Amino acid sequence: MVNSTNKTKTAWNIINNNRNTSGNVISSIKVNGTVSNYNQTIADTFNKYFATVAQDTLAANTTNGNAAFTNNNPLPYLFSAFNQSFPSIKLKFVSTKEIEDITNSFQKTLTGMKRYR
Repeated sequence: MVNSTNKTKTAWNIINNNRNTSGNVISSIKVNGTVSNYNQTIADTFNKYFATVAQDTLAANTTNGNAAFTNNNPLPYLFSAFNQSFPSIKLKFVSTKEIEDITNSFQKTLTGMKRYR
């Protein structure tokens, strides 16, 4: 991806090559000791998990004395979480406008992209 001239297309190719295309469908899920096969329950359970996993992870790490999450510098956490060294990473702040422009460009790219099934 580093050498790609079209990073968006390369990213989608990576995603599409690594997604589950075997046709396996989750038909039931165990929630609080009860097995459910209702699609709405399955969707709600996954939604609740993914909507709260970052906050739950953050809370668990800050209560365990991990100060890496308590400041605005993510590098100490990355260094403690991974055993390998990282190349020099230089982060910079971006404005809301810059993020908005980037996400708007994704939408334009996605609407013109062929859909693969």
